[in-house]
Amino acid sequence: IYQVEMTAPIPILENRVRWAVFCDGGFVNENVLVVVNPIPVPAFTIPATICVNQSSVDLLGTPGGGTFSGPGVVAGTRCNGCPPVFEPSLAGVGIHTIVYTYTDPSTGCSGTASQSIEVLGVPTVSAGLDQNICSGQSAILTASGGSSYLWSNGATGSSISVSPSSTTVYTVSVSGANGCTVTDDVVVTVLPSPTAQVSGSRQICPNGTTQLTVSGFNTVVWSPSTGINDPTTLSYRDWE
Repeated sequence: IYQVEMTAPIPILENRVRWAVFCDGGFVNENVLVVVNPIPVPAFTIPATICVNQSSVDLLGTPGGGTFSGPGVVAGTRCNGCPPVFEPSLAGVGIHTIVYTYTDPSTGCSGTASQSIEVLGVPTVSAGLDQNICSGQSAILTASGGSSYLWSNGATGSSISVSPSSTTVYTVSVSGANGCTVTDDVVVTVLPSPTAQVSGSRQICPNGTTQLTVSGFNTVVWSPSTGINDPTTLSYRDWE
């Protein structure tokens, strides 16, 4: 039994080996055909960069039927038979190598292709604390964490003034220096105007007094303050 190991670069597909058998001073020889099958050359493409908060990327290799491997590579779940995908959030920030391996079913020969993809981080963003304002008032919204800002009302800049007529959620899209964008929300609640209720006698004699009580407010300032014992309290108002 003889083992013959042969290698040949593509496109050479076959070689011939001469073998001989000696017996009692004689011999028989014959040519044997050894076929060297080509190694498959698979290929695929992926983006060079992707933001960590972006959607997954379908992985499609040629010829079809191979397998992908590498950080962030998972089975496609959108449908039955969907291709595998690269999930940037699973891979994490950094440079990753994705490998596609294809085996030719007719020859058993395998080939691989690899591509690098860089997952970019997103800025840490804050749209600020939620705010309460009264009807007709304005609020200053200040975002931080990025290099450019776009608000849902079309305004730009990190700090804007708003005067909503009703409770409104404002969303700011913040981009970092690498072009990746993330959003955050802030709620401006418009409080209803309170209705004041004043109780107490409104008719007094000269040099008399009366007590007036206000409800519906947390803070009260009477005006004019002449003749009032305390213009900032809610009850017991003396008129002279």
